[in-house]
Amino acid sequence: MYCTKCNVKRPQSHMYCFDCGALLKEDHQDEHLWATMDYVTKAPHESYFNKIKEYAERHPENPYAQKIFGNALFHTGNLIEAEARYRAALDLDPTNIELLYDLCIVLYYQARLTEALRELQKLLKVAPEYSAAHYRIGLTYYHLGQFDEAIYHFKKCASLTPDYEMAHFHLGIVYAKTGKVEEAINEFNHQLDIDLKDSACRHHLEDLFVKKWKREEAKAEH
Repeated sequence: MYCTKCNVKRPQSHMYCFDCGALLKEDHQDEHLWATMDYVTKAPHESYFNKIKEYAERHPENPYAQKIFGNALFHTGNLIEAEARYRAALDLDPTNIELLYDLCIVLYYQARLTEALRELQKLLKVAPEYSAAHYRIGLTYYHLGQFDEAIYHFKKCASLTPDYEMAHFHLGIVYAKTGKVEEAINEFNHQLDIDLKDSACRHHLEDLFVKKWKREEAKAEH
């Protein structure tokens, strides 16, 4: 197994990289397909897209080919077509974690939050320690106004992958929204430990410190 993000090999028995939490590349994946994906960085976007499309059409039985073409469609804004590719790939490989996650993402970006939530719950039954899925389901619960559930999944994501920046950031957002000022400050401070230049995080911290000061001042007056 191989982590393309950390650029290192991992034990064959592992599904996730224990450093970054990313899904590991499986040995059986088509090497030609991975070479084709390289067009995203080495060729103009149109050339990349056409190369991926050509490969997917030549290999309709290959779920990874359909996945990568689905990703290309997603990144060009063709969300409905991307969803169709992901579903076609899942017909070929129903328990593929990457495909299940991609389907959740494309549903989320179409604002079909209830459907996305349902698919994310299915995904977590297959891969209960997939940190990115916990982050995404937390975000979905947040947008649905179910803050306790959002907090649970953001915290789960952060416990599985401590440096998952956006989990800490959105955990701070939910805490702030629900009036848990101290908890929010702690999460934003943790985020700054990871990325000192995070301007959005600094903005939220400044706002929280003002609220905290006003609250303490009001108490002192009484």
